Amino acid sequence: MAGASAVCLAVYGARVLWTSNWSHLVLVWNLFLAWVPLGFALAAHRAAAKRTHGRGQLLAFSAAWLLFFPHAPYLFTDLVHVTWRRRCSPCLCF
Repeated sequence: MAGASAVCLAVYGARVLWTSNWSHLVLVWNLFLAWVPLGFALAAHRAAAKRTHGRGQLLAFSAAWLLFFPHAPYLFTDLVHVTWRRRCSPCLCF
């Protein structure tokens, strides 16, 4: 998943360098928001494994995960913003 995200960021960076157009920067923001639930899930897993802080920390991380998780599948709907143009490379034109 990290590799795929790195490729996405590299392609977006190449597109910005190629076209000098920062449109669709929201796609990078949505990619970041898709990683947030994973961070909370890992933190909840560590809190459950340590069991030193009681259930409060586990419940807090779990609630934060639940708050951010619905955003992760929306990355697939971002493909609606990708359009093909004839004058540039298909992977750089969106």
